[in-house]
Amino acid sequence: MCEQTAPGQAVRGRKAAWPLERERQAKYTSLSAGRPAARTTRRWSVCLRESYSGMPPQPCPRICQAMQRNGPTCCRGVRGATTVESNTREDILRATRQLLALMIRQNGIDPADVASAIFTTTPDLDAEFPALAARQLGWLDVALLCTHEIAVPGSLPRCVRVLVHWNTSKPAHEIVHVYIRDAAALRPDLSKLPPVDWEELEAWIQQELAHAADRRRG
Repeated sequence: MCEQTAPGQAVRGRKAAWPLERERQAKYTSLSAGRPAARTTRRWSVCLRESYSGMPPQPCPRICQAMQRNGPTCCRGVRGATTVESNTREDILRATRQLLALMIRQNGIDPADVASAIFTTTPDLDAEFPALAARQLGWLDVALLCTHEIAVPGSLPRCVRVLVHWNTSKPAHEIVHVYIRDAAALRPDLSKLPPVDWEELEAWIQQELAHAADRRRG
């Protein structure tokens, strides 16, 4: 695949294009407090490709060493939200870039370990796709999706939310979820959650299980 850099001039592959942008993007990749993020996911793909020969994949020393050093890897969700000053392309991209850069820096996220990311905006933001900000930061091979948030009456206006699916060895309690600007008020204390009638819920579950059992017998 070629990318046009000037009329009549093409550069093959993504890595050859935008060297200055690549250098800037590197600041928002893997460094968090001076420590690079785990690269276990990339090692898995390389090792499975190298070991495939019609036989079951063999244990890979690089994978074993990575798991001993970093622990088992699983997919974690990293949440973030921010607000935008106005419904313009520049404001949406600027606010989303700032949010992602802070999420990357505080968690040590490497784009090579990101499975996908979902961006939502409130219905009053439609001047640009916020996922474009991730492309600007170098997330060229990450699956991205944009959609609108549910318009709940009284909810925070001009808000961009993101959910990043990240392959990491960090436990869930070490993930840093980032809420900035007016979105800092979106995370209520857990003690303020609406109460649940657990007895009613358990009775409903038992009723549904009984109905399912009757259908199987019938």
